[in-house]
Amino acid sequence: MNLLLSLFFLFTFPEIEETIPNSPCAYPGKHPREVILFDPPNSPLLQAAKNQFFEKLSPPFSEAEILVSLIDFIRGEIFDLTKSETTKLRNLLGDTSNQPEIPIDFFIEHRIGVCRHMALITTYFVDQLIKENMLPGEAFFIRENLPYGRHAWTLLLTESGAWHIDAYWGSLENGKTDAGFLNLCKKYGKRIMDTQKLRWNHD
Repeated sequence: MNLLLSLFFLFTFPEIEETIPNSPCAYPGKHPREVILFDPPNSPLLQAAKNQFFEKLSPPFSEAEILVSLIDFIRGEIFDLTKSETTKLRNLLGDTSNQPEIPIDFFIEHRIGVCRHMALITTYFVDQLIKENMLPGEAFFIRENLPYGRHAWTLLLTESGAWHIDAYWGSLENGKTDAGFLNLCKKYGKRIMDTQKLRWNHD
């Protein structure tokens, strides 16, 4: 029954692809009972966190300074890193088997999340910063199969930068610099980064 409800939900709300849609959308997590509902207008905890972060910003900031502040905020204010690991997440999700979708506010309330939860929120915040003309470019939600498992992070693509914003790992790299690209290859693998580079050159 839960599987049928989850399939109905995914049919009703589109799955998140590379960008955050303006309407409610779903992200199927690794846990069999986890389908994340991402619906910002109806997520008061997400909106409160966004407002708190925006109030902390005092321009002018560089792209890198804003993104470092965002990573620190997500890792320190929204999530508790001592809780944010797979076993504790699975224990928490054991109580949600009767619902086909779990709002993003549920994870914010419990301050538990792994890469997918942090990347969803990071991509949304970056997208909002772009809409408020505080950042240039376009935000993408990236999901890739790395050698050690599936991982998610955020890409901000600008004229001068391909900023890989990984709140879960606490890292920020500009893939358009030689040093940044080399560091990203070490983190995610050269095959993944060669694929990502095609996106930058195409866009």
